[in-house]
Amino acid sequence: MGYNAFCRHILLETQGSFPRFRNRLAKDYGVVLPKTADDLHALTDADVRELFRTFLTFLKANIQGQTPLRIDPSWASQHTFFTNLSNLTVPDIIFREDELDRGLIDLARRMGIATVPALNANVGTPDIPLDRIVDADINEKIAAIYARDYQSFGFSDWRA
Repeated sequence: MGYNAFCRHILLETQGSFPRFRNRLAKDYGVVLPKTADDLHALTDADVRELFRTFLTFLKANIQGQTPLRIDPSWASQHTFFTNLSNLTVPDIIFREDELDRGLIDLARRMGIATVPALNANVGTPDIPLDRIVDADINEKIAAIYARDYQSFGFSDWRA
């Protein structure tokens, strides 16, 4: 959780990036985020790992409402999402992480979709996949930030 949002919106200054969040990270946490693809390619895996660790520190504060910035849906707690959704409607199905592959195939078939694409397990960017960044400390930070999601939906530490 969080690494795709980090890569899409924070890590690199692109059309999809969040300038206010990037600026907050630079100002409050002293990080220097890459602006161009060349800047990104100059970083080592260890550099990106440290940037992601810093983002997780920010993320924890953001999700707990301790920053002046909105909680973006790309990193919001799934437990919070479903709690808020239940004020509008009750979902028919919620798949836990360990049921997701099979559950989505069954759901697609019930909806009349014969050919179901494989669930995309690629996390991160093609240049810096999560499996090169994640370590025990990052898994621990993510589990602490999303503790209710882990408990409610059966999440576990990320492994390649």
